[in-house]
Amino acid sequence: MTSINRSTALTALRCLDFTSLKADEPPHEIQELVERAATIHGPVAAVCLYAKHLDQPYFSVPDPRIQIATVVNFPFGQQSPEDVARETSDAIAKGADEIDLVLPYTDLDRAPDVIKACRNVANTKVLKVILETGELGEAASIDRASRLALDHGADFLKTSTGKSTVSATLDATAIMLSAIKSSGQSVGLKPSGGIKTLAQAQPYIQQAQESFGQLNPDNFRLGASSLMTDILIALRKNEGA
Repeated sequence: MTSINRSTALTALRCLDFTSLKADEPPHEIQELVERAATIHGPVAAVCLYAKHLDQPYFSVPDPRIQIATVVNFPFGQQSPEDVARETSDAIAKGADEIDLVLPYTDLDRAPDVIKACRNVANTKVLKVILETGELGEAASIDRASRLALDHGADFLKTSTGKSTVSATLDATAIMLSAIKSSGQSVGLKPSGGIKTLAQAQPYIQQAQESFGQLNPDNFRLGASSLMTDILIALRKNEGA
């Protein structure tokens, strides 16, 4: 593993959306993941799970600072605005604090209605809009998707579902950060998909720091599951540094 300083590892931990979206996780795996979200170094920003887990007896968040996130219109972004609104309402009723909404990336003309439907129901909940940048491909399409999300109430721009062949890339997040900057809005960035080590996460952290300055869960998230292991290894190696 590439040597990572303690500050970078702590930033990654504090801004981590600790995620499990396999669809077939047994209850004990869900609770084990949630319990790992509260570490001796502090909690992650959020756990991100399918909504079906959130109101089950086996689901119990060990630290009140950990937000509960879930996905809607996932993973293909093909639902109607009405279905997105119903799914969002159901997720919030089950306890979701944050909604990660998949943009209709195959038909961006549908994006405004879908985002507005979700935003109206989500109200003051944090809304992260997943652009699926690997499927959008072209820089112009990523920029357009970013601006549509920004224009219709996104609190974060998120790269990917993690279910496509191409997930987060630095080229995509550069376009997203440029769109955020030009909008003048206080909107965060969430690289997600394919980020499994701190060495892979570090350039996204550095890139976001150049745009936002100090990073915190209000302006930056990392969507990952296996990244936690690398974070804890780095923090143990840098204990007392």
